[in-house]
Amino acid sequence: MKTDARTTICKDRKNKGIIEEGHKRKIDDEQEYEVHLQTERERRKKMKDRFTELHDLIPNISAKAGKSTIVEEATEYIKNLEETLKNLEEKKERKARSLQSDITLQSKTVSQSREEIIANHVSSNSCSNVSLPSLPYPATFHTWTSSNVTLSVCGNSAHLSICSPRKPRAFTSLCFILEKYRIEVMTSSIFSCADKLLFNLLLAPAGGSSGNQVSMEVPMEEMYKQTTEEIIMWVTS
Repeated sequence: MKTDARTTICKDRKNKGIIEEGHKRKIDDEQEYEVHLQTERERRKKMKDRFTELHDLIPNISAKAGKSTIVEEATEYIKNLEETLKNLEEKKERKARSLQSDITLQSKTVSQSREEIIANHVSSNSCSNVSLPSLPYPATFHTWTSSNVTLSVCGNSAHLSICSPRKPRAFTSLCFILEKYRIEVMTSSIFSCADKLLFNLLLAPAGGSSGNQVSMEVPMEEMYKQTTEEIIMWVTS
């Protein structure tokens, strides 16, 4: 009888342990399921918020549009924006080329006007029977042109045309470079065009027609070219 009672007690304890373990497993499963539900709810809410934000960014779309419609409209809208951006960039490039062409034409016009004035002056003196002194150098222009700067040299004098973006103290910076090479500005004119500046400068050696050339033993033509190279670096910097 004692053996049967002990066996019965052991079986009761074993069954109780099985029940408690099953109950604990059930609780763990329920907790895991609750965590899964909470994670899924957060994911769906986040996705809903993102679709709402995307919907608000698209113009002329129905307030009741579904997710697939929102994605299709957003794709089409992005393609239109890319096409618009491409057209604007092409228009900007055409405008820049047109502006550069206008500035170059204006520079040539100024240069031609100067040569016409000189020609008229010489013609007027010839009609008055005034004899002109012979020049120590040929009265011809040597011209060098870059995309932003045009240099024309005749003997010890030079004409410099500069197309520069708007910069603070631009003319002061030019004068500083010219002074560095001992070059004087005889006459100057400045034209403003959109976001650019056009300088026309008549240059000569500082201290007379031969002062710079004698003191530095460098031909003025080479001196003007060195100065122009530094000005081009300043313009493009």
